[in-house]
Amino acid sequence: MSKYRLSHSDREQLLEKGYSVNDVQEIDYAYTRTTYTLHLDSKKTVEITRKEAEDILGHDTWLSGLSRSTFYIDATRYGERGEKITFHSKVYSDR
Repeated sequence: MSKYRLSHSDREQLLEKGYSVNDVQEIDYAYTRTTYTLHLDSKKTVEITRKEAEDILGHDTWLSGLSRSTFYIDATRYGERGEKITFHSKVYSDR
């Protein structure tokens, strides 16, 4: 069994975008330490799963949000129909 949570192609994609090997390891660590919030309107939100976030955003946009939130704690990405999802990574609070 692989020690990675991200797929090989995800890791390669991140490296191609300029992330270092250490950065990719941090992003992989964040994979299980990130929560996702769907904004239903300006005041109402609901927590959703990683799979739901990925389904709404598409894989590349989800990966972009995960990588950004790994280093900046929070990130926001939008689905094709305008759905707003906030990523919150707890990478550094765990250590």
